[in-house]
Order: sequence, then structure tokens, then C-alpha cells
Amino acid sequence: MARTKKCDECRKDCIKENMVQVDYMTKNGNVKTKMYCSEECSNAKETRKKLIEDTNNLLESILEMPIRTNMYFNKLYSPIVSHYGYKAIYDMLHSEYSYICDALNKDFVTPNVKIKYFMAIVQNKIEDYKNTTQTEETEKEANIEIIEIPKVEFKNKTKKSIFDI
Repeated sequence: MARTKKCDECRKDCIKENMVQVDYMTKNGNVKTKMYCSEECSNAKETRKKLIEDTNNLLESILEMPIRTNMYFNKLYSPIVSHYGYKAIYDMLHSEYSYICDALNKDFVTPNVKIKYFMAIVQNKIEDYKNTTQTEETEKEANIEIIEIPKVEFKNKTKKSIFDI
């Protein structure tokens, strides 16, 4: 009987022999092992960090100011991230880069006014972007061919047909 263990990333039950083991060192210097169901799960943390870093770099290039230490920016940005996620924000910023940069080419009184204006643009654009991507996904799903399986009719068996076999 095979033992099962939960994946440390997605929390899915998997057979222990088929799992990917990754060793890491704790702050105390001890070596511990994490178990993942696949290579994708073991690399998920690194890909998430890379996505966050890319999004922050893109935001800094659009706003032309450091955003990681700006408390006003983080206060306005955290609800958007928690609602939409980094992937949707990055995709929207990447596709609407030129529009947002053109909209921010104004003279603002303070950097906080520029951040507030930027957040208003992002909130409006991300909802539109999310709706268009959802409709594209539903269209792709609608284009999938549906194969109908013919119905098989079963005849009722009688005692005579059962014993004749």
C-alpha cells in the first residue's frame, strides 16, 4: 500500500514515491525537505516572485518613481492586488503601457496626485481588460467540438435468456 502525502504548494494528496523532493536550509542552519507533486509546483514560488518583481519594475517605469517604499502607493495598490492578482495587473499594464504613459504626461502638483490619477486609470482599465479576456476565453471554450456518444439500448433479460447462456 502506497503512502500519501500533501504537496507543500497546492495541498493535493499524492503518492510519496512519485513526489519531487527539494532540500532547503532553515535560518538555524538545519536542512529540511519539502515535497511537491510536480516540477511546476516546486517552481511556483520562484515564478510568483519573478511575476511580482516584473510587475513592480513595470510600475516604476510607468510612474517614474520608486514605488516599493511609497506608503501612499502601497495603500492604494494593495486592494487592487488582492482583488485581481499580479498576473492580471501585469498583463493589463503590459498591453495598455503606451496609453497609461500618455495619460501620465501631465504636470502634477505632487507625486501623490499622480499616483491617485494612475490608480483611477488602473481600476477602470483592469475591469475592462478582465471582461474582454473572459469573453475571449468563453469564445475559445465555445469553439471546442462536442462529440455526442450514441445511446446504447439494453434489452431486458428474461430467465430463459440468462439460463441459455
